[in-house]
Amino acid sequence: MQVVTATGYRDRDYEERSDAGMKFQRDNGKKRVNYQDALEFIGEVRGGISWERFCMKVVKNFEAFVDLLNDTQEAQRFLAQRSIERRYVVENLDRILEKTHFNPEDDHYLTLGLPHNATGEQIHDRWKSLMVLYHPDRNRDSDRHAVKYASKINEVYSVLKDTGKRADYDRTIMRKKPYSAGPQISRGKTGAIRKPERIRGQYEMPAGLRKVLSRVILPVWILICLFILLIIFLENKYLAF
Repeated sequence: MQVVTATGYRDRDYEERSDAGMKFQRDNGKKRVNYQDALEFIGEVRGGISWERFCMKVVKNFEAFVDLLNDTQEAQRFLAQRSIERRYVVENLDRILEKTHFNPEDDHYLTLGLPHNATGEQIHDRWKSLMVLYHPDRNRDSDRHAVKYASKINEVYSVLKDTGKRADYDRTIMRKKPYSAGPQISRGKTGAIRKPERIRGQYEMPAGLRKVLSRVILPVWILICLFILLIIFLENKYLAF
């Protein structure tokens, strides 16, 4: 439809189509960036990654995981442009999602790939998308994994969808993870617990002081021993006299 303005005609339908086209391009561009981040994350996991970073990156990239596993047109084009085999992506994402859904902390939010402040709508949408992803009709070749994953997702969703149960669960999480109780321990790439640097520094002697003391202690100890031997010698001499 054309609308007459002071400066002439303006095609409103054309402008709306242009806006929609620009939005589509922006969305596709954002998805390509997310797919790239997901692939880089796969590389990090294969090379070794701390548990904290693993959790953070899973939540950030989860939507890209779902797209790649659903084999959407955008995901297909992205992988084709980079000559990446889908099989490589699927096999690695399957291992990542198993660690995510069955995480050692049994964190329900991480199981769904969501942050702890996720809204009820976000929780419902993620549950729905995962149920579609793990539907038996779509996973006949790997039905064992699909059934196991779907069962865990339903178990978690039954808690988080209920306001009262979710509140109780959140209180349990806070008791297990007292974020306000001072510095937190962290885990290295090997999974071993490592104390924060600023806590270690309060109890460790500075390297320079350790070096000075190591040079001073031995001579002082020798002098003390010689002094004791001298006293014993003089005492024995006096008694002999």
